[in-house]
Amino acid sequence: AKGFFVKHKKAFKSLQEYILIGLVWNAFCNAFTKGIGIEFSHGVFLLGLLSSLHLGSFYVLLKVFGSRLLNFSNADAIA
Repeated sequence: AKGFFVKHKKAFKSLQEYILIGLVWNAFCNAFTKGIGIEFSHGVFLLGLLSSLHLGSFYVLLKVFGSRLLNFSNADAIA
């Protein structure tokens, strides 16, 4: 059995990836057909909160790495 697996390793790897993509696609479709289990107002609040946290953390990190204390160039701070 091990020899068969080693011989067809690439095919098994592709099959594994297709199965994983199928599972993710199934979960995605179920979330939209059945709902994700939260009220619309809570979803809007979470979307706003997560967006604000993301942009806020980006701003803070840009300021920290762009500060003169760390002595990074502007290109290094952005990268």
